[in-house]
Amino acid sequence: MIVIDTERVAPKERFSYWVDTIGADFFPIDAEELDHSETVFSGQIEASFIGDVTVTRHAATPYKLKRTSRSISRAEKNFVTVGIPHSSAPVIQSFGDNQLVARRGDVIVYDIDAEHDVWGPNSSSELSIFVPRDRLEKYLGRVPRFSPRYLTPSDPLTTMLRALGQSLYQTEAGDQRRDEGLSDVATHLVSVAYGLHPEADQTIGQSLADARVLQARLYIRSHCTDPRLNVQLVAHAIGISARRLYALFEREGTSVSMCILEARVSHAQGLLMRRPDFSVEEVASASGFYSLSTFYRAFADRFGISPARYRDAGLLQG
Repeated sequence: MIVIDTERVAPKERFSYWVDTIGADFFPIDAEELDHSETVFSGQIEASFIGDVTVTRHAATPYKLKRTSRSISRAEKNFVTVGIPHSSAPVIQSFGDNQLVARRGDVIVYDIDAEHDVWGPNSSSELSIFVPRDRLEKYLGRVPRFSPRYLTPSDPLTTMLRALGQSLYQTEAGDQRRDEGLSDVATHLVSVAYGLHPEADQTIGQSLADARVLQARLYIRSHCTDPRLNVQLVAHAIGISARRLYALFEREGTSVSMCILEARVSHAQGLLMRRPDFSVEEVASASGFYSLSTFYRAFADRFGISPARYRDAGLLQG
C-alpha cells in the first residue's frame, strides 16, 4: 500500500508535496490550494493495487486539481476512474461545460485522460477505483475518450460500485485468483455504466452476482449490531428477493445467516479489546446477540477460547 500524508512535511511545503507526489505516483496534475486562510493544508492518500486495478482513498482540505492537456501530454495513464465520495461535502468535477456535483451516495465515472477540473470546496474525502482502459476496450471497443457518467443513489449500479470500492479498499492484495476476480467485477460494472448490456457476455452476469454479494456483505458489516438483522432485511436493503440472496451465498459455499454471525463475532472481538469497561454480556448485546449462550458458542468456535479469556490474553500481551 502507498501512503501519502502531508503531516510528514513542514506546513508551508504540504500542498506542493501533495501535488508533486500525486504527479509522481499516480498522474501529473496542475493544482491550486483554495483555502488561503490561516488553516494549514492537509491531505492524505492511501493506495492499493488489486490485480491490475488501483483503489485509492484520499482526504484533503479545500483544493482544486486540473488535468489539463499539458499534464495529460506529460503522461497519459489510460485509466477510467470511478469516483465515490465518502463525505457529505461535495466534490465538483467540470468537463468543459459539463459540471457534475457529487456527494455521499453518488458516483462519477470518468476518463482520467480527459481534460477536467476536480474541485473540493470544503474538506472532503473520496474513494476512487482506477480501471485500465485496455480491460474496458474488450467490451466497449476502442474509444478515444470516455465521456463522464453521473450515477445517482437510486441507480442499482451505484450501490454495486460503492460496495466494490469498499471491498477493494479493505482487501489485502496477494490472492491472485481473488484479486483477478475483483478486477473483473470492476471492469464489468464500469462497462455496464457505459451502456454494455448485462447479457452481452456470460461473465458479466457472474460479476453482477458477485457485486450483489459484496453489497450484502457490506450491509451486514454495517448493520450487524442490530439484533433484528436477518436474511429478509438484507435482501430488501440491496433490492433482491430473499430466495435470490440465499442462492448467491450458497454458490459461495456459505449462507447469509453465517455471514451475519461472523460479522457479529468480529464486532465483538473488537469491542473486547477497545472497551474493557464493557462486561462480556454488554459486548454480546452491543454486537447484536440476543442470547449470551449463542455468543459464547460462536466466539469459541471462531477463536477456540471464551470471550473473557480472549480479552485477558489480549490485555496481558498489550
